Amino acid sequence: VGRKPPMDEPAAEEISEHAQAETNVDNLSLASEWECPVCYQMYCEPVLAGCGRHTFCRNCLLRSQRCGFAPKCPICRCESQVDAAELPEVAALVDKLRKRDPDYESRVAASRKERDERLQCRSLRALAAQDRAFEVCGAGSEDVNGSYVAGILPTYVGPMVFRKPNTYLFIYRWHQTQWVIAELRGPYSMGSESEWLYCAPAQHPNDFPPAIGWEVQARGRARSPAPSVRPLRAVAAG
Repeated sequence: VGRKPPMDEPAAEEISEHAQAETNVDNLSLASEWECPVCYQMYCEPVLAGCGRHTFCRNCLLRSQRCGFAPKCPICRCESQVDAAELPEVAALVDKLRKRDPDYESRVAASRKERDERLQCRSLRALAAQDRAFEVCGAGSEDVNGSYVAGILPTYVGPMVFRKPNTYLFIYRWHQTQWVIAELRGPYSMGSESEWLYCAPAQHPNDFPPAIGWEVQARGRARSPAPSVRPLRAVAAG
């Protein structure tokens, strides 16, 4: 019985490269199944965007929403009539994640805590006790005439304020006698730009931001300098 001729070296290399390419494609497919396209981490509380085609972590989808505008899918920009906070989880994917990731429930708990801290200003008291809350003093403009209270301290370099993910400011507006929760949008030449998200009435700037009573704020932006920073512990203790 005759034997098959040995495979020449170039043909063997082509087959090996083809097999490697198929493996890479399989790995990419696996990653896309488990990873959020926004944070590139394993899904946490996965929800289907209003477009019905793309899935994200709930908090990632919430961060992509702009106050005063209809929610949109971060990928295809399709508008939705349902807020990301109210979307149901993708049950089938959640079941798979629980089996694959032993830390899934703890990640979900941390995710929910993060959402609560955005609206519950009482969390600033705990941050202040850990020296993680700071007041930006002397920041004044027509829109922001008073002080910022930063729950997570951004990076300050001179008068510049650089935006970091999840950086929210609690701002007292003197002429409106109200506290505002704003999100840092980015720096400009002499300070920072922020966008209002929620508001609550206040009688006096020394009143600590309220724990309840926040309402969605009509869309608005402001720019203001941030000349100095000090720990919030003295303010929180009052």
